[in-house]
Amino acid sequence: MGYVERHLLPDEQVLYKTRLHWILLLRPSLLIALGLVTVAVAWRMDAPPAVRYLGGAAAVAGLLWGLVHYIEMMTSEFAVTTIRLILKVGLVARYTTELL
Repeated sequence: MGYVERHLLPDEQVLYKTRLHWILLLRPSLLIALGLVTVAVAWRMDAPPAVRYLGGAAAVAGLLWGLVHYIEMMTSEFAVTTIRLILKVGLVARYTTELL
């Protein structure tokens, strides 16, 4: 049971419920792929170690960026009910809005 279901008013029903779209993970995934390709090509071409480190740093940065977006996706809820619109974002620092 999510935030929306726990905070329904009497006689209120959920009409539509959704979360953030997975496309948020696209750019971090591309950064991870770019970093890994850079490391692989630099390794194969015997490039300076700085190039491999830069590619590895890009992959790690993409991983952390993707993790932040994944947590944001999993902790966000949006719902349309018979009475109001409910928005909830966040895990520790929760931001909620309810429009009647």
